[in-house]
Amino acid sequence: IAEGSQSPAAFTNTLVPTTGSIAITKTLAPLPAGAPVTWPQNFNFTATCDLPTAGSTYTATASFNAAGSQTAAIANVPEGAVCSLSETQPAAPAAHAWDAAVFTPASVTVAAGQTASSAITNRLQTSPPALGTTIITKTLAPLPAGASVTWPLTFNFTATCDKPAANTPYSASLSFTAPGNQTATLDTIPAGSNCT
Repeated sequence: IAEGSQSPAAFTNTLVPTTGSIAITKTLAPLPAGAPVTWPQNFNFTATCDLPTAGSTYTATASFNAAGSQTAAIANVPEGAVCSLSETQPAAPAAHAWDAAVFTPASVTVAAGQTASSAITNRLQTSPPALGTTIITKTLAPLPAGASVTWPLTFNFTATCDKPAANTPYSASLSFTAPGNQTATLDTIPAGSNCT
């Protein structure tokens, strides 16, 4: 400072928001044997928050090359934000489906300089095949007078179908103790099968 003069000094203050983060611990459960999964499997997470404005979204991705656990981090979420969590799952392979995404907890509140945590487990399930039924109505006509018949009379039926593999047989039988009508049911046949 010089005598009789001013010595200037400048300061700048910048107001910045305080933030925290969200850590999602993601577990991919062991897959069903033989499931035709193509790696990697990417699971995308979205935190929908009320700050800085309602509906603000923050995202992260967990990419798996095998079953197991890993943590996806969502950074720079404003302090005090209340966020609901959701997941976008990859397409399930044929004849399989992912369980519904359930977070624990499903909503978190973010504190400054801290990490709010949630966890989710995904399981791949084998989808049960759609099944149908074939019904055979069998009529045993009145027998000729005096016909030498030993009761019961048993009639065996086979439907040979192209699903789940070519020439798959489905069988049923009907046993008659007198002329009349009966119905045989061949069930648990895959929908869309062609059968003879």
